[in-house]
Amino acid sequence: MFTQTPSIILALLMLLPLGSAGRVTAQPVARLVGYARLPADTFRPGPPSTNIPRRRGQTERPMWDSQPVQGVSALRHGGDGTFWALSDNGYGTRRNSGSYILALYRLRIDWKTAEGGRGTVTLLETVELSDPARLAGRIKGEHDPRRRLTGADFDPESLHLGADGSFWIGDEFGPWLLHFSRTGELLQAPIPAKMERGGKWVTLRSPQNRRWGRYNLSGSRGFEGLTRHPGLGRLVLLLEGTVKGEHPGQLRLFSYLPGGPAYVRSTTWRYPLEQPGHSIGEITWWPEHGLFLVLERDWGHGPQAKFKKVYAWSPQLGQAAKEEVVDLMDLSDPDHLASDSGRYNMPYVTIESVLPLDGGRLIIVNDNNFPAVGARAMDRRDDTEFILLQVEFDPQLP
Repeated sequence: MFTQTPSIILALLMLLPLGSAGRVTAQPVARLVGYARLPADTFRPGPPSTNIPRRRGQTERPMWDSQPVQGVSALRHGGDGTFWALSDNGYGTRRNSGSYILALYRLRIDWKTAEGGRGTVTLLETVELSDPARLAGRIKGEHDPRRRLTGADFDPESLHLGADGSFWIGDEFGPWLLHFSRTGELLQAPIPAKMERGGKWVTLRSPQNRRWGRYNLSGSRGFEGLTRHPGLGRLVLLLEGTVKGEHPGQLRLFSYLPGGPAYVRSTTWRYPLEQPGHSIGEITWWPEHGLFLVLERDWGHGPQAKFKKVYAWSPQLGQAAKEEVVDLMDLSDPDHLASDSGRYNMPYVTIESVLPLDGGRLIIVNDNNFPAVGARAMDRRDDTEFILLQVEFDPQLP
């Protein structure tokens, strides 16, 4: 098993070439045991915000008097039964998100279960991200005395909590790895990603990267997943998209040892998508089974959504074995916690967080892409839905 492999062997595996992909298929068994909902129109204190891009010579037109809480791009344990949730960059692009202040939220979830519960999510704390030490270069909020970061500066998608309480965040615009203090201040310059090609180290860049250089990654396909591998003691980051010129549907995994080099290094591991047009929404370590969990999805939304699944993944020597754990388009809801029919699905274009608990339970959350509509109804903004699953999983991976 992957968990029983000594850490030194795992380190060696990261340097070895990856062979053909292996696949183990099994019928997943998962049922809904808890449900909670954060309404789309949930706001927090802050300056007015708008998703209308500013035209030259015009000021941005306020649409909301304060900051929308948005959906969840990553969820992590916060201690004492709370959770840290990472918000997305705002309204989807750098151009229309300059008035959205990037933030983390500490949440408490009151699950609706068969035994009761309200099914609500309470916002306990907000940590706004900022750059008072001017480590990120020029930002949108140059005239903000607090130098708060916005969706025009970074696109945060993934999260890891350091043992010291600091936040490590994977960004898609660079892509960069970002390190923030417990109070949200950037602690070091954005850490770029490098990969070896032809004996040289090449920096990975997306079109949104503000620094000079030819891009080799499609827009907003940077670090979508971030977790820590306990055996290696390293952070691992997974791209959302394929690097230009590489095999379609093969996603690079990167690693970083905090306190190490000033760049994130590509490994030889590749995650194989089921279809080249799919994307991943998350990667996280599943300590119960010693495997990675990867959330893979299509780009369908509402009636067009067809494929939203969670896989267990074991990148090993000569193969990239993956096994289906959850089909989010067909879940059992025997206690009718979120459905009248006893069947539940998550037809969101972006489902971006999977978090394991003990006892075979998983929390899964969507990014609602505020103010998007259409997942449940065309006349209602999409909510952020939190589901708690009980999963029966007996891994068959070698």
